[in-house]
Amino acid sequence: MDEFVRADFDKKIDKVQELFEYFKKCPQKNNLYEIYLANGDFIRYRFNINNIPHLLGVDFTKLQSLKLINGKTSEDKLLSLIENKYSVGKAIINKSLYENEIFSRYFEDKVNNFKKILEIPDANNIKFICKYDREVNYKIKDIDGITGDYIIATENDNNDLVMFVLKKPDENNNYINDYVSPQSIRVLKDYENDMSKLAEIINKQVVTYSTGIVISNDYVGFSEKNAPRIAHISRILNYLTDLSENTGCIPCTIKGHKFNLKGLSNNKLQGYNDIDIDKNIVNCINNHSLIEFNNNEEEQIKPGELLLINNYNDNLVNENEKAKNKYSEIMNKYHEAIDNNSTLIEELKALKDELEALKNDNQKKDETINELNNYKNDYFRVSDEVNALCKTLIKRNN
Repeated sequence: MDEFVRADFDKKIDKVQELFEYFKKCPQKNNLYEIYLANGDFIRYRFNINNIPHLLGVDFTKLQSLKLINGKTSEDKLLSLIENKYSVGKAIINKSLYENEIFSRYFEDKVNNFKKILEIPDANNIKFICKYDREVNYKIKDIDGITGDYIIATENDNNDLVMFVLKKPDENNNYINDYVSPQSIRVLKDYENDMSKLAEIINKQVVTYSTGIVISNDYVGFSEKNAPRIAHISRILNYLTDLSENTGCIPCTIKGHKFNLKGLSNNKLQGYNDIDIDKNIVNCINNHSLIEFNNNEEEQIKPGELLLINNYNDNLVNENEKAKNKYSEIMNKYHEAIDNNSTLIEELKALKDELEALKNDNQKKDETINELNNYKNDYFRVSDEVNALCKTLIKRNN
């Protein structure tokens, strides 16, 4: 038994608490996931807060028997463990409890990849889905945490295989509508170079892929769908073939093949319709007009083309709206210029009137000056005449 280190124990409790709080706040907690499988199966699941402790690799059995925690639900028990971590640590020190009786031996893998399984699944990123039958491979009983009915395998950022295990409820739990419960997380490191561990799990087990996933959340009105691209289906079929040779698993994709074959049989007829649709699109683009179709034609348009058409129409409407706004802006400036011009004309007219008035005033001033000059000249003339007369009189008197 490894020596107990109090600081490491506290870190584990803190990590569990951190991820538990993360789950309570994440928007995915109320999502419903519905996954269609290429083998014909259909599964649906959603996360329940009472699944979380087990997904994080925490076991309450021994803790309850020693009465170190209390609570009826898994959530209450986990909160009690967090609250009483000091007493639990003391019990481990006293050897009445061992750490591996609380935490799974895969604890680090579970907590490090917990957020990975909360991500919205994408059919193009799933490596394989295993429909697990515990009766087929007895070795599974020796592998901790793998006792479920379905395994969804993806890769994390380190290229490790992350196996998300889902379990059907017991028969006496009213199993309806193909609901399964999240049960466990297992991680296989460097699995591509050593398939032996993976072979222990999926040998003689049925493996398949997802033909489509629907995600919905009634609480926030969210809905999303995704399906594998044709290129991905080709890769996954090759991958499942190689996986079968290396691990002894049994690929089953008959439902997916039937679906794809049905699609191929309709491709020729669809091709003729596509030509007419494409011609209409080209003509509308050349004429710079909205692309419109009737209801029957819309049903035949591919999702990608429909997205492009909607974007084109939106951009065309926006361009027209911008042109309309630009025209209004120019007209406003034109009317503003006319108003300004009228004001300038009025001001110019006023200036002309003022100038004319000044000219008239100047003319009157000139006339007055001329009159004064005439008076001045007359004055000097009379003055000269008077002076001359005075001189004449003086001479006579002498």
